Amino acid sequence: MTTQTEEPIGEEAPPSERYAKHRARADSLLAHADAILQRDVLTAADRLQVSEKIWGAVTHTLKAIAASQGWVFRRPRAADSMKSYLGRLSQDGDINVLFRAVSDYHTNFYQDHVPGDDMRHGVDAARALRDKLWSAADLIPQEASPPT
Repeated sequence: MTTQTEEPIGEEAPPSERYAKHRARADSLLAHADAILQRDVLTAADRLQVSEKIWGAVTHTLKAIAASQGWVFRRPRAADSMKSYLGRLSQDGDINVLFRAVSDYHTNFYQDHVPGDDMRHGVDAARALRDKLWSAADLIPQEASPPT
C-alpha cells in the first residue's frame, strides 16, 4: 500500500463535505497504519509513516468534529483547542492523556525515537482517542461557538 497525495479539503467546501472528507481521511490513515504494521519487519521509513498517520488521524477527526458544527480550523493550534474544549465538555481526563501520547508519535515523525514495537500502541491510542472525541462531540451544545 502506498500513500497517495489527496486533494486538499478546502475550508470553502460546505461543512457536510468537509465533515465527510475529514472523517474518511482519518479512517483511511488508521487503516493504512494497520497495513504497514502487518509487515514482518518495520523499517525506519515505516515507523515514520505510521507515526504521522497516527497523528493525522487524530487531527482529521478533530477537523471532522469541527466541520460537523460548521467550524473551520484556521490556526495551527486549533487541534489543541478542540481537544481541550472536548475534554472539558466531557470531563474525560483520558482525552488529554491520550492526546499527549498520540502527540509523541507526531514528534516521532521528526525524531524517530519510538521503537517499532510501540507503533501498535500508538494506533490503538489514536483509535481510543478518536472514539472519546466523537463521544464528547455529542455533548456540544447547538449554536456553540468554536473554541479559541
